[in-house]
Amino acid sequence: MNYAWCGNTNGQLTRISGLANVYTAAGADIDMKPQTTDTLILISTGDSIMGSLVSQIDFENDNHLYTWLDGTPVEYNVSVKPVASFPNVITDISVDPSNPDNVCVTVGGTSGNHVHYSTNATSASPTFTAIDGNLPDMPVFGCVVERDASSDVIVIGTEYGIFTTDNVSGSSTTWSPCNDEIGPIPVFDVCQQWRDWEEGDTLHRYRRVENPGAIYACTHGRGVWRADNLLSNQDIDSDEPLTSNPVSLNVFPNPSSDLTTINFSIPSNKEISLDVYDLNGKKIKSILSNNVSNGGIYNIPLDISLYPLGTYIVVLSSDNTSKVAKFIKY
Repeated sequence: MNYAWCGNTNGQLTRISGLANVYTAAGADIDMKPQTTDTLILISTGDSIMGSLVSQIDFENDNHLYTWLDGTPVEYNVSVKPVASFPNVITDISVDPSNPDNVCVTVGGTSGNHVHYSTNATSASPTFTAIDGNLPDMPVFGCVVERDASSDVIVIGTEYGIFTTDNVSGSSTTWSPCNDEIGPIPVFDVCQQWRDWEEGDTLHRYRRVENPGAIYACTHGRGVWRADNLLSNQDIDSDEPLTSNPVSLNVFPNPSSDLTTINFSIPSNKEISLDVYDLNGKKIKSILSNNVSNGGIYNIPLDISLYPLGTYIVVLSSDNTSKVAKFIKY
């Protein structure tokens, strides 16, 4: 591992490189980095190096060429470089385990873009592209670039649950909600078990890994959830990808006082109905009635400003099945 990434509350993304050659704590200690007020000795000539010349040294590759004034080798061996800036707090960073050039960065806040992706993250001047695509405008708290080299899946945790994509293409990226079980609730972190089945040693009492590739979602108020859909090992019965979601239904923001959005997805052309009911079973509004809709993701705005305060139920009916979602008017 040669790189580490850091993000701060000001939206600055910093890359630390050269870690593969660090063998002591001092080698990666920023406090040990020679400053312009220090004097170094160039070993090959014995010349003194000071002032602005110190700041021009590439310590990641050339630290072995210098010593301190007392002859002690310069151990500092990394490069710390701000490489990108985003408009809001950086909430998570995920690196593709099979390609360190692929890096995903998520951002909080309620405006602007919230998911950014680079395919040249280790280059001298990396570029990050917004891949929000069809995502609602909402904070994104966590991300995972799936570990399988043959997969392009990215999983994110948002204000309104889990979303996934397997086709990163800038502003045209298509995200699918995966909230049938946990619901459209805040997911503050997502992570993946990166170890393999073979790791661990029962002979020496180390438990073997039983969940390689499993995705974990840490929610607000509903605990930690696990999805094994992305496991690629042949021993797993189901190889259905996490992004395969036959029919889904979500309402956000929830609760709301005026305008909310009904989000649903269907896999193929279907005749669907979409209705809103109160808790007494009375139909409040018929949004779609036996409409034939193409497969895809739909976002339908719903004005609830005149609805009485309380809880309502949205029912999406398709063929012989139905999906139900609740929302609260406050």
